[in-house]
Amino acid sequence: MINFKVRGFGLIEVLIALALVMVGVVGLVKIQAYLGQKNEYAYGAMIALQQAENKFEFFKSHNPSVGSYFTYDDIVTGSEVSTVNDIDYHMSWVVTDSIPELGALTPTFSLKEILLTVTWQDQYNIEQSLQLQTAISRYSKY
Repeated sequence: MINFKVRGFGLIEVLIALALVMVGVVGLVKIQAYLGQKNEYAYGAMIALQQAENKFEFFKSHNPSVGSYFTYDDIVTGSEVSTVNDIDYHMSWVVTDSIPELGALTPTFSLKEILLTVTWQDQYNIEQSLQLQTAISRYSKY
């Protein structure tokens, strides 16, 4: 009777181990690509949020007591485009008058609601968007 002592790994075992390692590597690559895409969206959304906040601050800059160059009645529906790091951010806002003042001879409103939308194209040419809403009083900046 011949007794063979087998040492080492067989070809099949090595191929199975290699296949398992490859599945793990492919999974890591997919996770990295997904995280890169989400990171880019987060960066674009941060810039869009800054642009929207700047526009809201501009709207709130009207000062009824000082007589600033920008008045409450100048807050109207509009749009504009700004470019940051070679990306165009299209900003549009819709202004709606609400809370009519009682007893006024002409129809006036003491509150304006603003719905602001910012859109941009990501590196994959997919349109992304962000919407914010606020209200501005005729009598107070806050």
